[in-house]
Amino acid sequence: MIFQVCPRVGAVRVKTEESSELQQRQTEHKEETQGEDVSSEPHSSSETEGQMNIRLTLTMTTTGNLHSAGQLHRWRQRLMEKLQPSPEQRRREKPYKCSTCNKAFRRQAGLITHRRTHTGEKPYNCSTCGKAFADLSTLITHKRTHTGEKPYICSTCNKAYRRQHHLITHKRTHTGEKPYICSTCNKAFRQQAALITHRRTHTGEKPYICSTCNKAFRQQHHLITHRRTHTGRNLTIKPYSCPSCNKAYSRRQTLKTHMSTHQSPEHRSTKLSPNINKSAPETAVHNEDKSGPDAAERKKKHQCSVCKKRFGRKWSLHEHIRVHTGEKPYKCSTCNKAFRRQAGLITHRRTHTGEKPYICSTCGKAFADFSTLITHKRTHTGEKPYICSTCNKAYRRQHHLITHKRTHTGEKPYICSTCNKAFRQQAALITHRRTHTGEKPYICSTCNKAFRQQHHLLTHRRTHTGEKPYNCSTCGKAFADLSNLITHKRTHTGEKPYSCPSCNKAYSRRQILKTHMSTHQSPERDERQSI
Repeated sequence: MIFQVCPRVGAVRVKTEESSELQQRQTEHKEETQGEDVSSEPHSSSETEGQMNIRLTLTMTTTGNLHSAGQLHRWRQRLMEKLQPSPEQRRREKPYKCSTCNKAFRRQAGLITHRRTHTGEKPYNCSTCGKAFADLSTLITHKRTHTGEKPYICSTCNKAYRRQHHLITHKRTHTGEKPYICSTCNKAFRQQAALITHRRTHTGEKPYICSTCNKAFRQQHHLITHRRTHTGRNLTIKPYSCPSCNKAYSRRQTLKTHMSTHQSPEHRSTKLSPNINKSAPETAVHNEDKSGPDAAERKKKHQCSVCKKRFGRKWSLHEHIRVHTGEKPYKCSTCNKAFRRQAGLITHRRTHTGEKPYICSTCGKAFADFSTLITHKRTHTGEKPYICSTCNKAYRRQHHLITHKRTHTGEKPYICSTCNKAFRQQAALITHRRTHTGEKPYICSTCNKAFRQQHHLLTHRRTHTGEKPYNCSTCGKAFADLSNLITHKRTHTGEKPYSCPSCNKAYSRRQILKTHMSTHQSPERDERQSI
């Protein structure tokens, strides 16, 4: 038998003698190899097309299976399919690489869009607001903020979203799925972004750095908030308003948490039942808002099992429980002082470092924590947002209002364990305890005189410096202590706020009233007191 192989498939010319012996051999071999797949023969993925054609032709000729060129072509196609990578291999393959940062992509379109992060090109512009985007899909999603379109709807609760991946993440709140697991502590998360942020608590990575003071942050929104301390941007700006009560917030997430307080228990249950009329719960919400001051409290779904106090956020309840358990998991590495909340520890550390990153844009005064800066700014604006519902007296700080309300209710929740004396403020109890322990922690650096209260030390220091910062607006007399100025002003106004309950005689100073009241005590009582 003579054969000749050509470079193209099917180009096989065979010269053979039609002998009975050859026919018998072909028949026997056909029976032996029936059902065999030629493509199962070992082959190299690096073969050229010509080499593969030659090997396939030789195989077919030597086995005696002399088929048509069409049949041979079909077998060749099957062999080619064997040489192609699997879909899984194609998914892993990323042939398009960025020449700037070497990041690789599966599709060329992904690489083209990525390159714009280096060039800054944003060719897709919103026709409504003019905002520009680097890729078309982001523009399409952005346009939904103008149209209000939310095409991705949860099949469980009918909640709608502008982006598909937001819907995918939301569905996990129903299924409980948390596919992103920390390899260090095995904590699980619903979103990959949450896992990435969490990992930084283990690595200590803080990739977001302030260009002004080089302070670093783990999360981008923390950096954005911090930057406002340098730019002087109004920190009280609150662009996110509640549609129900018009209360405004500086962060979108805080608004979302607040809006949940407007939802009645029935409204929250409708989120799990797609067949309930959506308009009815809204009416119930606003009616409940007007039903009394405790309505908002009732809408907070997380309740403390010890004191029954309610919270809008689950983590707020966890932090509150530490008030009852006494747990303080956050400890200062310098002085071992412990705190219930991580934020408390971060602020405390600045007492050691002296860091005061929050600066008042009006007077330049610096503060160690953000909330103190906000409260301080009210001294410039005159804002007093916390108003007593009983007497309409207003305060700059919320805890001052809480303390004031106790003058109406008579509540004194802080009790001394030694003498059972009760106080309205915790600070007053701490100061009082020093009368039992004799502790005087505030020491004058000039004369070493010690005091129980810090403001007594501040007033005392002025005896060394001669400073008298409090001036009477009527006569110009100056005082080292504010309380002395207040008492002095009564000599001009004639005010006598301290009245005797026995004879209604009034005095301008509390101490003078106490001395006067002793004149009403009976001799027997005086004798008992002397004993």
